[in-house]
Amino acid sequence: MDKSTATKSGQWAELFNAEYAAVTTMLSLGVALFAFTGFVVSTALPSAVKELQGAALMSWAQSLYLASAIVSGVATAMTARRFGVKKSLLIATLVFLLGTVLCVFAPTMPLLLAGRTLQGLAAGFIEAQCYALIFALFPQRLVAKVFGAEAVVWVTAAFAGPALAGFVTEYAGWRMALAISLPLALAFITLALPIAGRAVTPTGDKGFPGMRLGLVAIAMILVTSASIATPVLAGVTLVASGGLIFAAARIDHQAANRLLPQHAFTLAVPHGLGFWVTAIMPIAEGSTIVFLIYGLQDVFALKPAMAGLYGSLIAISWSFTQIAVSNYAGSAARRQMVWIGATSLCIGLALTALGFALGLLWLVALSLLPVGAAFGMNWGNLSELLIDSAAPDERDRVAALLPTTQTAGFGIGAALMGLVGNLAGFTNATTPQAMQQVMTIIFSTATLIALPAALAAWHLVSKRPKNIANE
Repeated sequence: MDKSTATKSGQWAELFNAEYAAVTTMLSLGVALFAFTGFVVSTALPSAVKELQGAALMSWAQSLYLASAIVSGVATAMTARRFGVKKSLLIATLVFLLGTVLCVFAPTMPLLLAGRTLQGLAAGFIEAQCYALIFALFPQRLVAKVFGAEAVVWVTAAFAGPALAGFVTEYAGWRMALAISLPLALAFITLALPIAGRAVTPTGDKGFPGMRLGLVAIAMILVTSASIATPVLAGVTLVASGGLIFAAARIDHQAANRLLPQHAFTLAVPHGLGFWVTAIMPIAEGSTIVFLIYGLQDVFALKPAMAGLYGSLIAISWSFTQIAVSNYAGSAARRQMVWIGATSLCIGLALTALGFALGLLWLVALSLLPVGAAFGMNWGNLSELLIDSAAPDERDRVAALLPTTQTAGFGIGAALMGLVGNLAGFTNATTPQAMQQVMTIIFSTATLIALPAALAAWHLVSKRPKNIANE
């Protein structure tokens, strides 16, 4: 691809022309499968646990889904290399269908959790593979537009998922609500089977990395457990999970069938530095995932529906910003969005802390716009930058690991912010004034966590690495 072609901005209409319409739809369905399943289950789950008498295990329905999705996401590139993209997606879809059927007909809570685990394994793989296929099935000029389209999928899932699941749960029961994902999965694999064969995947990986995946799985279960543990135990589990992930990475570095890119999280190379940005931003964002809606209700006395509308400003801002920045032509302009987005997150979280500290609802609402815009500016452009900076035989690993790293960041952030909240006195805050102070501490801490991501993003962009393509 010559420079003029690489830097020319594609048109939105191209995503839906005769050449790319089926591909765009297939990838969007794959991303939607992961997103809708999460949002639908979160809405239908309370009714399910009441019938199955599994309230004590309610949090594990999401924790196991997240943990298993991260494990399969890490293994995406290796699995595709070994079995091929087409066969891997077929197997993953069948596993997802099995997990969904198990959830729908589960007579007990443990069986429902087993179904959620299978769903997470399959949906995590499908999402990671779909993001990797963006770079394999679209020309460079359309990559940013495709990421914008996937942002629309996420914001649609954020709105339509809970609304649809709530309606179906109320009028047809929670089991029918959990079945909503079945037609999505069938539509996805119908399109994926003929399309996935177009992707050229490197081959040569041998052996099953059971120890590494096992260490990652245990680490993520420890992370998700930290959010419901005592402060001391939560700290111990987070440290232990970090040690397990480090051990898995060390083993992987010396393995012949690596799961991770060669320099993942190494500060000396572009995609290594970029992975830290990819992980740290969601960790800081964990503050809004866990505490924003609760804080809006408790400090400002908002009803749940109204608090949810305020919270949706993040998703709206994320989606529309990503669509807007995807119209920038040329890698130089989009590259600047990487550090601007990370900086926007710091500003947004700082304003959120200030809004709670001053008791100003309008300021908290305003702060959510730069928080969402941060990911809209950063995510697609950072992904494109990191994949371009990687060696050709590493790009499938980099592409598959990016959404998995982001998902892991959100999970770690939720657990870490839960620990911060407990230490700040969240459980003992019985008045709006006390909760106001707790929210201020939480979002101030999140701001400090976001700062290294902004510094790393600025360093990544300012160095203008020589091995980035399409200059």
